[in-house]
Amino acid sequence: MSHCLTCVSLSQCQTCDQSNGYFLNSNTNLCELCVLSNCLICASLSQCQNCDQSNGYFLNSNTNLCESCILSHCLTCASLSQCQLCDQSNGYFLNSNTNLCELCILNNCLTCASLSQCQTCDQSNGYFLNSNTNLCELCNLSNCLTCASFSQCQICDNSNGYFLNSNTNLCEQCVLSHCLTCTNLLQCQICDQPNNYFLNSNTNLCELCTLN
Repeated sequence: MSHCLTCVSLSQCQTCDQSNGYFLNSNTNLCELCVLSNCLICASLSQCQNCDQSNGYFLNSNTNLCESCILSHCLTCASLSQCQLCDQSNGYFLNSNTNLCELCILNNCLTCASLSQCQTCDQSNGYFLNSNTNLCELCNLSNCLTCASFSQCQICDNSNGYFLNSNTNLCEQCVLSHCLTCTNLLQCQICDQPNNYFLNSNTNLCELCTLN
C-alpha cells in the first residue's frame, strides 16, 4: 500500500510514513498526505498533531490547527495568550505570572529567572551570582577570574601563575621550582617544557631532563 510502513492486512495499514508527511486515516486505515497549513504531522484530515514550531507555529488546542505565534519576543507559543519559550539571546525571559516575555533589566545579568532574580551573570566581566540574593555581584577576590561566592573562588588566573587552593578556595601563586601550573602547594601540573623540565610522576615535581 502506498506510503505504508507497516500493514495489518492487504487492505489496511498500521503505520504510515510520517517523515514524508503521511498519516493514518482512521476511517479508511490508509495513508493520506497531511495538507493542513503549517502542520508537520496530522492526526486526521481536519486536525493537526505537531505544528512547525521552528517557523513560529503552535497547535491551537481549541481548533487543533496551527497558528502563528505573534506574542512579542516569544519564540514558541503555548497558546494565543501564553508564551512557552522567550528570546533569551536578546535578553528576554518568561514571566511565570503572566506567561509573557519581559526584558531582563537586572544589573550585569545575562539571563533573568524573574523580575527580581538573575539566573546567569556576566562572568566574562567578573560578575557572579549571589546565591542568597540571586543578584549579580562583582568578583573582587585577588587573582580570581570567576568567583563562586564572596569568599570562594572558582577559577584562578592560571596564565599568571595562580592556582585554586582546594582547602581555602582562594588563589595562591605557584612557587614550585620550574612549575608553570600548580595542582596544589606541593604538586605541579605543568612544568617548563620549553626549558627542558618534565613532570616526575612519582613526586609531581619538575626535574631537568639530562638525557642527550
